[in-house]
Amino acid sequence: MYYKTQIGIIITVTIGCLVALFLFFQNKQTDQNSPIKKHTIVSLTYRTNRGSSVQINQNGKNYFIRISFDANKMYKVGSEIGLRYNEKFDYFYIPDGQKRDSGRLIFLGIIFILSVVPWKRITQ
Repeated sequence: MYYKTQIGIIITVTIGCLVALFLFFQNKQTDQNSPIKKHTIVSLTYRTNRGSSVQINQNGKNYFIRISFDANKMYKVGSEIGLRYNEKFDYFYIPDGQKRDSGRLIFLGIIFILSVVPWKRITQ
C-alpha cells in the first residue's frame, strides 16, 4: 500500500509534528502566565538570515536568544529587549504570538497529509 521510503517519511513527519505540538503548548502556557520583562543586551551576533542572536545576562547566567537578521539590526549593545522567560525549561524568548510555532504546525500538518496518501495505489 505504501512505498518503503514513504513509511520512513511518515514516521519522521509524525515525530516532527509531536515535537512541534510540544513546543506550541510549552510556549502557549508561558505566554499566558509569564509577563514580558525588559532585559539589557550584552552582545549581538550577526550571522546568516536565519541565525542571528542577542545575548543577555540574568542572575549571572548568559542566555542567547535567536532572532531574525532584520530584527537584530534594530538593537544595539546596551539597549533593552522585551522577553518572556520559561521557568520550567530555563530559556528566554521573544513573544511573537506563537506565529513561528503555529506556522511550523501548519507546514508539518500539510506534509503529513501528503505523506499518508497511498501514492502506490493511486499510481497503479
